[in-house]
Amino acid sequence: MNLKRITLVVLLFVSSSAFACPGKDFVNAIQYGAKAVFTVRVVDDAKQPVGDAKIRARFDAAFNASGETKSLVTDTTGVALVVGRTGKSVSLHVSKSGYYASSDEINYVAMGHGVADGYWQPRNPEKTIILRPVKNPKAVAPKVGGFRNSKRIGEWLKYDLEYGDFVFPDGKGKVGDFEVLFDWDGKLGNEYTGMSVKIRFPDGYSGGCYVDKVMCSDFKGAYAFSLSKHLLHEFFYFAHEERIRKTGEFVRREEKMFDGTKTLLIRSRCEVDPLTKKIVKCHYSQISDLQFGCGYDGIVFLVESFFNPTANDTNLEPKQ
Repeated sequence: MNLKRITLVVLLFVSSSAFACPGKDFVNAIQYGAKAVFTVRVVDDAKQPVGDAKIRARFDAAFNASGETKSLVTDTTGVALVVGRTGKSVSLHVSKSGYYASSDEINYVAMGHGVADGYWQPRNPEKTIILRPVKNPKAVAPKVGGFRNSKRIGEWLKYDLEYGDFVFPDGKGKVGDFEVLFDWDGKLGNEYTGMSVKIRFPDGYSGGCYVDKVMCSDFKGAYAFSLSKHLLHEFFYFAHEERIRKTGEFVRREEKMFDGTKTLLIRSRCEVDPLTKKIVKCHYSQISDLQFGCGYDGIVFLVESFFNPTANDTNLEPKQ
């Protein structure tokens, strides 16, 4: 009997420690702010320092809804020291003429080191921010196209990246850079349980490949199509929402393969020499965002893309 009581006491002690509430200093820092000190290092694509970059730091604070904002400039080594008082984070916007601006943040709550001696911890961490140079933007802006509330399933539909629309009669496009096939259970709005989107290219020479986005930059995509990339000729995206009735509520799960952290580079409209079987003419483009799902009247499929109208030009830097 005594052993059982001792075991129970130990378990209660461990459980209460594991779920301890945040300390008083942490709670006060969230409500009233704590001192923040950190270093911003600004570099370019080649990891070289960017001097004279303008930094706008906005300090979040519950006691001051607008937050304090400070302006700084990096030195010749691309470094600036940021000092202020914040509730939990500091938002950063970095810019310089000839570069695409970048935005990021220092989030002390996410770091999870708490507060000590009135300072957010760790004291003076370093945040590296990349400024991507403006190189050779084409005088063409990205386009957003697609459709909302369609019920076209089980048919391959052609999509024109130059027009940013489906090919007639489903839109105003003229040339199919790729084809799309939708599968859907036919239920609308909150009733649908899932759908899939399959993308294929019309020939063995056209295709696409993924590259990572530079998430903090105003220009997140790729500067150019890499001719060394291995091309895929078919892509499959799946969205699923599963509903489980539990205590009168629905639990929803959704999975999408295109998660927004990548861009899809595409080669299409290929003309091939019949003797050498080599490409003599083609066009390059990139899809920076692809959204699909089910609305209250049908399928929603939206594409944000940039198409280079100049044949054989691999440049994928659009006008911003």
